[in-house]
Amino acid sequence: MSAYPIVIRKITMKHRTHEKDYHQVLIVTDDERCLVVNRWGKRGQKGQMEFHRFSNPKLAVEALNAKRSTKERGGYVYDQRADLSKDADDEDAFRKALGLIYWTGMKSELEWLVPGIDTAGAKDPDLPTWEEGADGKMVHKGYQPKHKFVEAEPTVEQKVAENENWGAW
Repeated sequence: MSAYPIVIRKITMKHRTHEKDYHQVLIVTDDERCLVVNRWGKRGQKGQMEFHRFSNPKLAVEALNAKRSTKERGGYVYDQRADLSKDADDEDAFRKALGLIYWTGMKSELEWLVPGIDTAGAKDPDLPTWEEGADGKMVHKGYQPKHKFVEAEPTVEQKVAENENWGAW
């Protein structure tokens, strides 16, 4: 059974602070494989993506609407005019309708949706790998802390207790 035609629905929500966006994509194949893609990040950036697979379009739409209502309660504004729906009858139309941002970051999801699809240029998202940090805790490999923690400067009382001539010149 062919996966085509594929229906793609894209939803964009903007946060009320105008600093971040939340995007949702619902992909439904003809053999009823469904994928919900949630993408979020600062406005104008690729951000992060998460994928949810469904074998029933009704469950996929329910998941999409539940996440959308959660985001609306959190300050995101849904603009119905930005709700786009496209049909794709072949691989080229699917790639074009989905868009480069999504296509390049979901290789295994594309292979699940359309078995045997050419995924040239696509890759799976980089999952974090873990290593032991300097303090013995597990951290993401290559993690660099944003702030360097330094020991607090001793107080005047502590300095005088160590050296009774401290501060006398």
